[in-house]
Amino acid sequence: MNALPMTPRVPTASQRELRVVAEACSWAAAVALFAIGFNAVRPTSLPLVAHTPYQTLVPCPDVQAEVEAVPAVRALADPHAAFWVDARDAAAFATTRFGSAVNLPYDYLDPTPPEALIQLGKTILASGKSRVWVYGDGATPDSGEQLAKEIAASGIRNVGYLVGGAKALLAGSGGAQ
Repeated sequence: MNALPMTPRVPTASQRELRVVAEACSWAAAVALFAIGFNAVRPTSLPLVAHTPYQTLVPCPDVQAEVEAVPAVRALADPHAAFWVDARDAAAFATTRFGSAVNLPYDYLDPTPPEALIQLGKTILASGKSRVWVYGDGATPDSGEQLAKEIAASGIRNVGYLVGGAKALLAGSGGAQ
C-alpha cells in the first residue's frame, strides 16, 4: 500500500487573524485581572467607578487688564516709590528677593484666590505707595506679567511688570537686597 506523505496543515489567513485576536484578548484580560488584583491589595486603592465626576476642564485665568511693561532700569531709578510684588514660587522668593517685596506666587492654571488679592490691596493701601511693580521669573510668558494683569483686573491701579523679571532686576541692582 502506498501511503501519502503527511503534509503539515497550514492555517488559512482568516484562521491566523482569529488566533492573533484571541491572543490579544487573552493578554488584555490577563493584564486587566492583574491590575484589578493589584489595586485591590493597595492600601489606598483607586475606585473602579468614580463617585463624583472628574474635573477634566480646568479653566485658565482669562485676564484682559492692561499693565505697563517697565524696564528694570526705570524701576530701579526710585525703588522706594513703588510697592513690589514677587510672582515667583516661595522657594525662589526665599532664595532671592528684592527689598521689601511681598510674595504672591502665580500659577498659570489656578487663578489667584480673591482673598489673596483683597489682602494684597489692603497691604498696598497701607503702604501709601502709588505704583505697584510685579516681577516674576522673566520667562515667556512671564509670571510677573500674568500676575500684574490679575492684580490690575481686581481693581488695583498703576500696576506694571518688570521686563526680564527677577533676573533683570537683580542684575540691575547688583544682587538681592
